[in-house]
Amino acid sequence: MEVRGVLFEWDAAKAEINVAKHGLSFLEAANAVADYHIHAEAEALRNGEARRLRFVDFHGRVITVIFVLRDHGMRLISVRHARRSEKENYERVRLAKDKSI
Repeated sequence: MEVRGVLFEWDAAKAEINVAKHGLSFLEAANAVADYHIHAEAEALRNGEARRLRFVDFHGRVITVIFVLRDHGMRLISVRHARRSEKENYERVRLAKDKSI
């Protein structure tokens, strides 16, 4: 699925599980990632695969979108409400960006 020029893919069954578990859909995550103005990122290695965590504002709350980069776009793994440390990371980046404007 293409959202604002970025190609996203995900497993449909995993997407349903994610909504039940975290109350956030992969479509919401795709829109938040494609529309971000300010974000912070981290990287984690899982099962030999480099997974990226992007922390973005979503309707006034910071969410964590976990994904892997593919040649053709992004494969979404999970989306959830950000943990305290992730929110703090996002806020540091946001404040630094605000100061540079």
